[in-house]
Amino acid sequence: MMMGIMPGEWDTCVGGTANCQKAQELLEAKVEQRTAELEAQKNGWKARSRSDSACSWRLSAFTGKLIDASRQAGQAEVASSVLHNVGNVLTV
Repeated sequence: MMMGIMPGEWDTCVGGTANCQKAQELLEAKVEQRTAELEAQKNGWKARSRSDSACSWRLSAFTGKLIDASRQAGQAEVASSVLHNVGNVLTV
């Protein structure tokens, strides 16, 4: 049986069962190596995703603080303008 042997590796199996077994072992080693590489890559993406999520949360909190500060500044400006106009009415 030659299950798991890639088409490009058929030539190595022509020599007999020993060659097929060796080709099978090489293929399995390649698959294990690539699987390990992909797992490492996936773990890196997960770590970056968690980091990005934390940054996004901090950015969101900071944006909320900026909005509150902007609202307070606008209220202070309106209050200042009202007081100025009241002062103008009192001095006339």
